[in-house]
This record gives sequence, structure tokens and C-alpha cells, in this order.
Amino acid sequence: MNEILKKYLNFIVCLLLSEFSVALHLTAIAVPTIADVRDSISISCSYNLGSDKLHSVKWYKDDREFFRYAPNMEHEQSIMTFPVNGVHLTKEPYDPYDCGKTKCRVTLDNLSVRSSGAYKCEVSGDAPAFPLVYEASNMTVIALPRQDPVISGLGYRYEIGEFVVANCTSDISFPPAVVNWYINDMKVPNDWVQAQREQITETDGFRLYSRSVELRFRLYKNIFGENNSRVKLKCVAHIREVPKAIKESVATIHVPSMDELTNQKLITWRSGGAASSKSNNPIVTFLFLILSIFLSSSSLLISRQSLLRTSNL
Repeated sequence: MNEILKKYLNFIVCLLLSEFSVALHLTAIAVPTIADVRDSISISCSYNLGSDKLHSVKWYKDDREFFRYAPNMEHEQSIMTFPVNGVHLTKEPYDPYDCGKTKCRVTLDNLSVRSSGAYKCEVSGDAPAFPLVYEASNMTVIALPRQDPVISGLGYRYEIGEFVVANCTSDISFPPAVVNWYINDMKVPNDWVQAQREQITETDGFRLYSRSVELRFRLYKNIFGENNSRVKLKCVAHIREVPKAIKESVATIHVPSMDELTNQKLITWRSGGAASSKSNNPIVTFLFLILSIFLSSSSLLISRQSLLRTSNL
């Protein structure tokens, strides 16, 4: 009797496990955590129907339905959309959705600050049980910088002891970018940079920030790296919330060495001294005047002799 009961219980357990393993369930949901307002994005969920038949797939934003796929409905009604603030489905011919027996993907564009929220995928099986599974994921819409920061106010050539002043301005973004200066790939000390300035532009619900940071330091010998005649300045703008959102610009200034300066001064002195000696020496000027008079007299004498010969003829 006990043996028969044990076999019966094992059969029930196996049956329950078998039913559980083939029940409708979600396998994945893909919603970007961060989305750039200027991009179009795809959201999707994958599911395993098991022994069930698909009744519908619904997408919600903040618990408001904006998309429904119902394969059992007539073709014109198998796809339905509903207006929800901040949700805009991509129009044809850009393949706005792709739904079937194992997954459902929709593409959104024209994002705005109102597009941020919780996106939920809900999958239901068909009659008679109509099993239901769902999962949600949050998305935040931001405005990433598109352009590299701009370095301005910088000269090309400096000498040891001179002050270098440069400004770096980041592209507009939300959240605002963090701007840092580097010299020869080393972050500059805090007392070398001035307090940042900020400009704010409001558009489509976003407050877009552009930040400027001024770098000011005196050149000294120990600042050089392996190249003792050039200094590399780099400005980096990054979004703290998005580690991969990094933009940077590089500028190089030339600092002549002492040997270069000595040679340049020597060349300048020699060329200047030679020109000065030629133009200011009174003996050279007097000899040049005598030579000019002699040449003029010789030319006049030759002209008179030619006239006399012509008259005698």
C-alpha cells in the first residue's frame, strides 16, 4: 500500500513540474535605462508560451496602455495603438513593431522629457485559463552632448615664466557635463581652474546646460613631459550618470627651449647688426657717393664723344 502511494505521489509531483515548466512565462524584457532625446529607441520583451496559445501582448507606460498585439483578431485589428503622453511610435516605413509567438518589439521616436517612465510588457494566454505575466522597467530620457568641447583663448607659442590662459566650453546637455582640464594627461590642480560659468537653454521641457571652465597657470620647466618643447592641454566633458558619454578636445602649445631661444636671438642679432653696419657706416656711404659720381661723369663723356664723331661725318 505504501509503495502504491509513493508511486502516485511521484506521478503527481512530476505532473506538476511538467505543467510548471511549460507554463507561459517571460524570458526577458529590454528597455534602455538611459535614452538620448535625439535618438529613436526599441523596447522589447521575449516570452515562452509553453502549452498555451498567445492571446495578446500589451505595452504600457506608467500603467497606461499604448500598444496591443492580438493575433487572433482580424488583420486590421491585430495591431492597436492608443495615445499616451510622451509616447510616439515610429511611422512606416521604419518597421515600428515586430511581434510574434516569442517576442514583441516596438520602436519609439520623437522622445521628450515626458517619455521618461516605467514601461511594462504584459503577455496573456488564450482561453480557457487566460494566464497573465508581465514585467516593467524604467527609462530616463536625457540630452547627451553631441559635439566635443571647444578650447579658446589659447596662443601657439609661449616662453618659460609666461601665463597660459585658456577656456573650455562644453556642448549643451542634460544633465550638465562635468568639465575637467588635463596637462600632459595629468589632471590639473584645483587652484589652476577658475569657478565654472553656466548657460541654460530651455527647450521642449528640458533645461540644457553648457558649462565653461577657465584654466590659468604659469609655465615652468617641470611641467614638460617627454617632449620638452610642447605641452598638451586636454579638456574632457563627461556626464556623470552615463560613464560612456565622454567628449574631449586637445590643444598643443609650443615652448622653445633655452638653446632655441639663444640661437634665435643670435640670428636676430647678427642679421640686425649686419644691416645696421651697412647702412650707418660713413666711409661706405662716402665711397658709394664717389662711385656714383664717377660713373655719371664717365657716361656723360662717352655721350659727348659720340656726338662729335657724328658731326664730323
